[in-house]
Amino acid sequence: MIFPASGFSWVMKSKTSKAVDLGELPGHASRRLQQYAALQEVANQPGIAQRSLAGAVGLDTSTIAGVTDRLEARGLLARSGAGPGAAGQARPGFTASSATLEGGVRVDVPLRVFYAGDYPTLVRLYAALGVASEPVSYATSFSGADGRLFFRYRNGRWGDRSLGYLAPADLLLGPSSLRILGGLLSFNGLAVPALRRGELKGLSIGDHVAAQRCEPAFVEGFLLPAIATVCTCSYTHARPFPAEVIVDDLARRLLADASVSEARLLEPVLQTVHPLRQPNAASAISRSAFERPVVGPDSAPALQRLRVLHAESERRLWFCGSHAQDGIPLLESAVRSAHDLAERLGAALD
Repeated sequence: MIFPASGFSWVMKSKTSKAVDLGELPGHASRRLQQYAALQEVANQPGIAQRSLAGAVGLDTSTIAGVTDRLEARGLLARSGAGPGAAGQARPGFTASSATLEGGVRVDVPLRVFYAGDYPTLVRLYAALGVASEPVSYATSFSGADGRLFFRYRNGRWGDRSLGYLAPADLLLGPSSLRILGGLLSFNGLAVPALRRGELKGLSIGDHVAAQRCEPAFVEGFLLPAIATVCTCSYTHARPFPAEVIVDDLARRLLADASVSEARLLEPVLQTVHPLRQPNAASAISRSAFERPVVGPDSAPALQRLRVLHAESERRLWFCGSHAQDGIPLLESAVRSAHDLAERLGAALD
C-alpha cells in the first residue's frame, strides 16, 4: 500500500552538543542481530515452533513475530505448516529447546526427569495441562576420564516409591566404591540432622564438607559430580552452593518419590551433557546450548531483597524465573515463581 505524506517533520526540543554519525554508532540496527539469531536457530532446529524459537533466542513472542515476519518477507524463512510444533502451536510440557526425531516425536533437551516429591507445583501444572508422565529408573553410574566405572547405585521400586541401593556387584568395583559409600553414609548421618537444627545456614557445601573433613573419594567422586550434573555446572560453581540447599535435595533424592519423565519414545535415544568422550558426529540428531543460573552465598540475600520489592503495594513489575525462588534453580522453582506471579494477577493454578 501507498500512504500519503504525513504533512509534518521532526525537530529536537533541545539542542545537542554535536551531530552524531549513526554510521559510526550503528546500535539502532541491532535488530539485525535478532534476525541472525533467529536464522541460526532455525538452521539448528528445522521446523522449530515460533514460541520455542522465541525462547531459544531470548526474545518475547511479540518481538519474534516481527522478526520472523521480516525474514519471511525477505524470502529467508518459510512456514512449515500447521502440524504439531508449527508456529503458534505450542505443546504443553516441552521447553524452548527440543529435538524432533523421525516420525515427528519431540524430545525435551535436556530430557525432563523429575521426582514428584521435589516438584509438587510442576506435577500440578502437568496434570492441569494433560502432560503425560511415566515411571523411570534413576540408577546412576560414575566413571572417570578413562571410562572405567568406579561407583554405581541402582533404583528399586517399592509401591509408589523409588529407592536407591547398591547391589553386591557394585561393591566389587574397587576400593573407591567402598570409600564413597562410607563417605555417603557418614555425610547423610551428620548433614541431615545439622540441616534440621539449622546449623547449615550461611554455609556453602564446600565449606561444610571441608569443616566436617568428609571422605575425599566421596566429595570428588560422588558429591561434586552429582551437584554438577543436577545443576549443569562446573565443580568450581558447585562448591559455593548453599549447604542447606544441597543437603536437602540430596537427602530427598536418595529416598525419593517415584521418578517420572514426560518422554515416551518409540526408540531409545541418548542425551549427554559435557560428555567425557565425544559421540560420533554422524549419529547426532540435535545439538543445543543452554544456560542455567548458579547459586552462591549472595543468592539468599538477593532473594530476600526481591521478596521485599515484590511486596510493594504499588508494584507493577515482577521478576519471574527459576532464579527468583529458593533452592536449586530448576523447573520446580521456575514454575513456583510463575505461579506466585499468576496468583498476584488472579490466575492461580487451581
